[in-house]
Amino acid sequence: MILSIVVPAYNEEQAIEDTIQDLLKAEKIIFLQCPEIKLVEVWIVDDGSQDKTAEIVKRHQEVHLISYKKNLGYGAALKNGFDHASGDLLAFMDADRTLDASAFATLCRTLLDRSADIVVGNRLHINSQMPIVRKLGNILFAAMVRLLAGVQVGDVASGMRVFRREIFPHLVPLPNNLSFTPAMSTRATMENLYMVEERVPYLSRVGKSKLSIIKDGYIFSTIILQIAFSYQPAKFFVYFGCVLLLVSLGYLLPTLAHYFYLRSIPDYYIYRLLTILVCGVVGVHLCLLGLFAQQMVDNQNNNKPRRWYNLLYDWMGERFLFNTGFFLMLTGFGLNFKGILHYLKTLTVEEHWSYPLAGAGFMLLGSNLISFGVVRKVITLFQERLGASRKITKDHQ
Repeated sequence: MILSIVVPAYNEEQAIEDTIQDLLKAEKIIFLQCPEIKLVEVWIVDDGSQDKTAEIVKRHQEVHLISYKKNLGYGAALKNGFDHASGDLLAFMDADRTLDASAFATLCRTLLDRSADIVVGNRLHINSQMPIVRKLGNILFAAMVRLLAGVQVGDVASGMRVFRREIFPHLVPLPNNLSFTPAMSTRATMENLYMVEERVPYLSRVGKSKLSIIKDGYIFSTIILQIAFSYQPAKFFVYFGCVLLLVSLGYLLPTLAHYFYLRSIPDYYIYRLLTILVCGVVGVHLCLLGLFAQQMVDNQNNNKPRRWYNLLYDWMGERFLFNTGFFLMLTGFGLNFKGILHYLKTLTVEEHWSYPLAGAGFMLLGSNLISFGVVRKVITLFQERLGASRKITKDHQ
């Protein structure tokens, strides 16, 4: 078994020599704790440094150097290193001496003993020397992933981890910039990979940090949300749609109570009814959009566990959507039938404004359901074709 450690470096002339020495010393500890590993190779990726980083690395024949003139980014450097590395296990760490290379022995041992896919070095502990602002940001990123993926994670942006080469195809695509690490952690949780964390020492960095708290913090948050959305769109659409439906229902119930008690709707209720109409129609639309988008995503991942929205999708067949949609449209038309006839005869409006407003709401809801009934049929046909294609592929293997 071969372990390949990739270290991206950009203008790290102050720290790279000590980083290399730490890695070479760590090899002995790795061999001692993990006899399964027969070879450790170290790859330094000089990501377009303008200082003497590459020159210092060239002094060490036992270290592999990849160097290019243009700065491509942290993630690009790591992916370039992985492409060149030959290890069964891939690992990486930062070049700024914030991390102790000997911790790779613990990470590898944990990965082998627990048959994990990824082991991440958790830097967020009481002895960590991470600046408080960065620590709070990392805690926030971890909380986002826990909320979106429903998996307990402690440090999603750690720059020290070990993983099996065979799981890397499940993690791509990954960004070229500093958001590589939170993107990897988010994809790993969404792909249900077995990810374990081990505490690692974290020291104050040598040299100037390349991380911008505001800019990169925004990028980290955005990439986490984008990846989560690509796996679980229902969590975004359905939950937001349900909030709008609750707002609509919250206004609707007292409005109905007022109508049935006094048999009238005062004119100043027009904005309340408009809120009910907009929130109700948009809420239903978002819920259906989320359910159908989730089904399309799950079609590409047929090994994913079934969730409550999969069951709801199964219950809402084409017949239900078409019949309910036509019923709502007929209801909307029926509410305004007399008013429409009167208008066509006299060109005057006799009905109270609440009738055409309610009728429009029913018509919009009905057309929404019918439209999604058509989409539901398309998805069903796609599922049948996809299932047949997979069966043929399996039979030919």
